[in-house]
Amino acid sequence: MRRFETFGTKKIGRRAGFCNMDLYVSMGIIVVLAAILFPIFGRARQNVRRSQCQSHLKLIAMAVRQYAQEHDDYFPLAISQKGDRGWA
Repeated sequence: MRRFETFGTKKIGRRAGFCNMDLYVSMGIIVVLAAILFPIFGRARQNVRRSQCQSHLKLIAMAVRQYAQEHDDYFPLAISQKGDRGWA
């Protein structure tokens, strides 16, 4: 009589792998993480665009200031949509 006969045998009724409940739980965790992280990425993208816009406005202001320094403190002329001319 062998003492360790159950070594290497499978249990009946239990399959190896994922069951439906494991799949539902993992999908739920992924959905919750996505719901938390999407607004954070949206705000980060908005902050990047804001800083780019501020940088571009600063460059435009520096260019206008440099133009005025080179042209006896006269600012460049600006033309409005109505066709009126004035200072920028």
